[in-house]
Amino acid sequence: MQVVTAPALKADLPIIVLSSNNTDSTWVEHQSLLSQLTAKTTQIQTSCQHSIHLENPDIVIKAIQQFIENEES
Repeated sequence: MQVVTAPALKADLPIIVLSSNNTDSTWVEHQSLLSQLTAKTTQIQTSCQHSIHLENPDIVIKAIQQFIENEES
């Protein structure tokens, strides 16, 4: 119920979505929906499974660095 009553995200809210290599059609569809959350959403497709932060923490670190750099400019 909280999701239904929550206010909409601000259109200019920066978001980075890290997506695994799952090829299940429902998963891919949901990742696509996540990548459209705001006008400033970026999706990074990885070759990792679900635990991206454990399998390749460098991807997470680079995404955080990218986020910070984009916010500073």
